[in-house]
Amino acid sequence: MAKIWTEEERKAFGEKMKASRQKNTLQPTEPVEATPSEPTVNLTQDQFQALMERLNKLETSKTESFDTKNEPQLNQLGRAVGIMQKYSVDPRDYLDPREQLYLLPELERFAFRQNYYLNWDVEQTQYETKYGTSFSEPRFELRLYKRLFEDDGEPTVIKDNVGQPVLDEQGKPQYKSYLVKKAFFFEDPAASMKEAQQLGIPVTNANSKEFLEQMRKLRYKSWLLEIFNRPKAVKTNRKEQMVIGSSVVEVESYSEVA
Repeated sequence: MAKIWTEEERKAFGEKMKASRQKNTLQPTEPVEATPSEPTVNLTQDQFQALMERLNKLETSKTESFDTKNEPQLNQLGRAVGIMQKYSVDPRDYLDPREQLYLLPELERFAFRQNYYLNWDVEQTQYETKYGTSFSEPRFELRLYKRLFEDDGEPTVIKDNVGQPVLDEQGKPQYKSYLVKKAFFFEDPAASMKEAQQLGIPVTNANSKEFLEQMRKLRYKSWLLEIFNRPKAVKTNRKEQMVIGSSVVEVESYSEVA
C-alpha cells in the first residue's frame, strides 16, 4: 500500500534532496591541464588566394601523365625508357619567320611577296633508340608556293564545275598556286655551332633558345636564296667539230655548277 505523505514530510524530503544536490555540485574535481594553443598566422585575402593557387599547381603537377614530362623512367637494366622531350614542340614557343623572309632585299627583284608565298609549320616527331627510349622533338617545315596569274596579270581564281569562284570560310575567292619546293629543319646545336663558326658568328651557348632561333632563320634564308639564285652554266675548254645538217660547226661542252 502506497504511503501517504504529509505536508511536513514532503517539505523535509525536498530539503534533503536540495542539500544533496548542493553537496555534489560543490565537490572538488581533478584539475584539468590546459592544452597550449597552436601558433597562428594571419593572412590577407590576396595572400590566401596566392597560397591556394600554388597548392593547386603542385597538385596538378603530381597528377600529370608521364608522357608530358622530360624525365624518363629507368628499367631493370638502368636504361631510360619512355619519352624524352629534347625541345618544346609547341609552335607558340617559336617565332614565325615568314615576315622577315618576305622582306629579304636579295628577293626584291623577284617581287617575292607579290609572286610567291610561304607556309611554315612546327610538327612533333618521335623516334626510338634500340634501348627503347623515345625522343620527341620539333620539326620545322617551310614550303614555297608560286602564285598563278592570268594573261591580264590578275590572279588565277579557282572555279567549280559551273564556272563559279570557289570561296573560303570568310567568303573570299581562292586562287591557284603550285608548290615550288619544301624543306624540313631540326634543332641541332652541334651543326648550328659549326655553321656559326664558319660564318664568324660568336657562340656563347649553343643550346640557348636565342642562338638556335638565329641559326634556324639563317638556314631558312640560305634555302630560299639557293632556290632563286640557281647556279649558272660554266663553259669548259672541251671543243669538237661536228657536221650538223650540211655545215661543220664547233661544239663546245658545258656543265652545271652543283
